[in-house]
Amino acid sequence: MDSQGVAQASRISKAAGDYSRVSNFGNETKIGTSKFQRGNETIATIGENKTSALMDKAKSYYAVSNFGTETKLGSSKFQQTVKAASEQGQRNVSASMEKAASYTKVSNFGTETKLGSSKFQQANAQVSAKFAAVASA
Repeated sequence: MDSQGVAQASRISKAAGDYSRVSNFGNETKIGTSKFQRGNETIATIGENKTSALMDKAKSYYAVSNFGTETKLGSSKFQQTVKAASEQGQRNVSASMEKAASYTKVSNFGTETKLGSSKFQQANAQVSAKFAAVASA
């Protein structure tokens, strides 16, 4: 029995060793030669190729062209719309800020400003003046 077990183990070990042992004709082995392992290798290769293609496509949006510094970053319709809305918002805020600043800027021809020149501010000034006149009388 013992010798049969040793012989069986030896045969199994030899068969297993054939897959990882380097041949006399080079450094190739039989590892990875089963149908399952070849299928896995094929799947991995396809996955790597697809991933590479997707990464190349994604990179094309931020990679600088050989003919200048322009990129495709922000070239989608959604991104263009967001950019246009942002730029319009910046212009609106800038115009509003300039208009607001014009009321406190000193003119080039003297020290007067536009502060208090709106109809609302003038009405408040008139009410305040009338209230002061009534209070002093």
